[in-house]
Amino acid sequence: MKNYYATFGMGHDQQGYIQPIQAKDETEAHKLMFEKYGAKFAFVYSEKEFNEQLDEGYHIEKEYFPVIGS
Repeated sequence: MKNYYATFGMGHDQQGYIQPIQAKDETEAHKLMFEKYGAKFAFVYSEKEFNEQLDEGYHIEKEYFPVIGS
């Protein structure tokens, strides 16, 4: 399993949160997000992409939901 991280756009109820996901691939990660939130999320990042976002100063003050997936 791989780690993914989903974010929520401005104005969404979950704005300010990160949804960690464990999935076999990005397609499954998106599927899990659609099952839980419908289309009410912004982006799904791989662990590498998400860490790059953190290094650039994004998402630092956001809270994390419990992990979904396998």
